[in-house]
Amino acid sequence: MFAKVFSQIFDSSIAEDYMVRLVFMDLLVLCDRDGIVDMTPEAISRRTNVPFEAVGLALEKLSKPDPRSRSHAEDGARIVLLDSHRDWGWQVVNYQHYRSIMDDESRRQYFRDKKRQ
Repeated sequence: MFAKVFSQIFDSSIAEDYMVRLVFMDLLVLCDRDGIVDMTPEAISRRTNVPFEAVGLALEKLSKPDPRSRSHAEDGARIVLLDSHRDWGWQVVNYQHYRSIMDDESRRQYFRDKKRQ
């Protein structure tokens, strides 16, 4: 899978802790097309080669409300649990929104192709 990552992530509040930013970017790569990461923290740690403790701390921080987030969805939390009956598996909150944003070059190419048609 691939992930579209915008440079503004380096200006966000999660960038204050590079490990949180790194784990979030890893989650973007690991999630499915709907923004779901249906994995345990142990599996995320093994897959990304990030120490388990660091993954756990990052997941905890990403799950908390963030008043400095650009998004007000889920009070600024970046991820939410898929199921309240288990402590693993997350939905990336704004995944669909960011996935649908076309970068400038893609937009220009789209309009060029449309014009040709």
